[in-house]
Amino acid sequence: MSQENVEAMKRLEGAGNRRDANAVLAELDGAVEWYDAAPMLLGGKATVFRGHEGVRALMDDLWGTLDEIRVDFTEIRDLGDRVVATGHIRVRGSASGAELESSYGAVFDFENGKAIRVRTYVAPKPSKAPGCGSRRRRDTGRAMSQENVELARQASWAWNDGGVDALLQYVDADVEWRPPAESMEPGIYRGHDGVRDYLGRLGEIFDAHVEPLEVIDVDSEPVISVVRVIGRSESSAMEINADWAWLITIGANKKATRVETFTDKAQALEAVGLRE
Repeated sequence: MSQENVEAMKRLEGAGNRRDANAVLAELDGAVEWYDAAPMLLGGKATVFRGHEGVRALMDDLWGTLDEIRVDFTEIRDLGDRVVATGHIRVRGSASGAELESSYGAVFDFENGKAIRVRTYVAPKPSKAPGCGSRRRRDTGRAMSQENVELARQASWAWNDGGVDALLQYVDADVEWRPPAESMEPGIYRGHDGVRDYLGRLGEIFDAHVEPLEVIDVDSEPVISVVRVIGRSESSAMEINADWAWLITIGANKKATRVETFTDKAQALEAVGLRE
């Protein structure tokens, strides 16, 4: 069945490029969930579309806005009921004529020969580098929780040096880990097993490491850790180089009890009522 799934994915690619909505829908389960990142190329946000009606609305919106949208997958990994494809996407706006090209990836999960979940990903450019070190973002005069700041920084380096097991030394056993809305693996992951599952799925696609850029003290417990995520697909030339922000709540045991991920610092600051 796995080769049949690969062929179905290729038919989806071709149907989308020639703007054949019916052919696209023919390869999708009626209850499909499609997480689409293409709107990020137009300054929007990744969005989830559900069912044939939702996916048709997505296609109508993209095809009505863009004179050209073309996906070319150059590497395909057959993982049984999951197919991972990487390559490039090229778009051209109808009104502006502006052209954009980005690395592009997609994960297709199949059931009974139909795609039940599709998650797409574009590689955004990193934002301008923030100031080095840790700095105060609030006007309350409360002393920074330097210990929590250091814990956040150490957790990043631990992941780089020792992988997931090293990272989990800084994570509470009942942690709630939330990837960014634009993630290829959205949802809520709970506990150490959940974090292993999430990061393991990402590891199937990218060999990545993080570079700590800045830690912002928010309150006595939360901190915002701004990191640069750098990675490369093991099976293709697709790369990621993007700045993310983790909003980390640190409990009394000095371990992260909640981690929420944002694709830029401004979003994380807004989540706690702050601004750049």
